[in-house]
Amino acid sequence: MSESPTEHELTVPATNPKPTLPEREPKQPQDAADASPTPAPACCKRVQEWTPDGHPIVDGKYLDSAGLIRSVEQGSQVTYGPPQVYLFWQNIYPVAGENWYFAVEKAFNLGTATECLFRLVEVLKRGGIEVSSLNVSRFSVILITHSPLRREQIMPMVIEARL
Repeated sequence: MSESPTEHELTVPATNPKPTLPEREPKQPQDAADASPTPAPACCKRVQEWTPDGHPIVDGKYLDSAGLIRSVEQGSQVTYGPPQVYLFWQNIYPVAGENWYFAVEKAFNLGTATECLFRLVEVLKRGGIEVSSLNVSRFSVILITHSPLRREQIMPMVIEARL
């Protein structure tokens, strides 16, 4: 048989008496939660979600304190953390009959907590906003303010500061 093998035949080298099967393609996951996540666009950084009690969430699952893998239910409360900085800012200034409430909760991913704090200070100075409480750690900034400014007055400054 001097003909070359067809595409459906295996070629067996003379030194190997047993043919090898071609490698199988990896089996596709059955559960959608087990599928690989869609990569983030090049322009954006992926935001790391965490459970409220401090466990990182990966592909919709987390390892709890007992070492068990748990799934995160759709719509569950999550927070943000390393490598992003968790930013929470709430303004407390009750005025009867006005929309005084302001809160921001987000992941800051343009630098460290120090960079986030520098940007916040610029907004506070620009708006003349009084700080009631400030807590900063390596991966979180929690700010409580007391200002008569309304949400629609504060948000343009927040957006301009790229917070």
